[in-house]
Amino acid sequence: MDTFEQRLRDDGALIRAEVSAELDARIRASLEAAAAESAPAPVRSRPSAWWWWASSLSGLAAAFALLAILNFETTGTGQDERRVAAAVTESPTMPLLRVEPAVLTAPLEQELDDLESDLRKARDAVSEDLGLQF
Repeated sequence: MDTFEQRLRDDGALIRAEVSAELDARIRASLEAAAAESAPAPVRSRPSAWWWWASSLSGLAAAFALLAILNFETTGTGQDERRVAAAVTESPTMPLLRVEPAVLTAPLEQELDDLESDLRKARDAVSEDLGLQF
């Protein structure tokens, strides 16, 4: 490996890489722009424990208020129930439908019979093949 390393070093010494001033300026400008964009975000201070307590208590108060509103029952004369019952009894009745069996089932029944016939033929062919092998 010593000869290989020596050849690599010799080849590396012969390489002359030169960068033009224009390309160097463009690379520096690009790196500076990228550095400016990736400036660290300002560190936010952690909210105090009072903030957590205040938000928790306001959430609990809102939950209790919602439960109170949903469970609040009015003690009225029952007019709402009468209106609902009247609306149910006044709804139009469905007309009687005289439905006959669909004619479309005949092709499906024919297809089912054909499939069963194909399955019987396949079963017979397989059993015949197995009978010949054993």
